[in-house]
Amino acid sequence: MKHAANFLESVFSLAVFAAIALAVASTTYQLFNPEGGFMLWISQMWEINPVSVITMGGVVLLVKRWLSGVQGSGLADLMFYGAAILGLYYGFSLLMAA
Repeated sequence: MKHAANFLESVFSLAVFAAIALAVASTTYQLFNPEGGFMLWISQMWEINPVSVITMGGVVLLVKRWLSGVQGSGLADLMFYGAAILGLYYGFSLLMAA
């Protein structure tokens, strides 16, 4: 019985890992796809006002610096669960498109 429980735990862990890997790959593709997403938005912003793109980069760095001082694992857990949910969403979308 213990072997079956270990096996099911391993399968569940592998499924969670697959969901997070799918979330990272799909989100990266969606953001940096040359035909849309983040790159299109950045290029439009750059054409309007290059200083705004540089300012947004500075704000991102400041927020990152501020968040690095936050103690505890609550934020990391939230990011983990969010990535797992996003991976399940992308996986479901892939299954429905096939």
